Amino acid sequence: MTVFEKKKTLKKIIESLSDENLDETLLFLNDLKAKDHKRKEILMQLMEEEENLFKKLAQ
Repeated sequence: MTVFEKKKTLKKIIESLSDENLDETLLFLNDLKAKDHKRKEILMQLMEEEENLFKKLAQ
């Protein structure tokens, strides 16, 4: 399936949703986005800590 086909399919799905379902979907996507942002922050913090440990070991 090409990107264009995926976009077309998503557009059809979104257009078929009721207003209530669309609101629920948007809330779900926003929640998912927030969780992904938190995961990214945790990962970046772990990478910084690991880098600091390697620097200390190198000394």
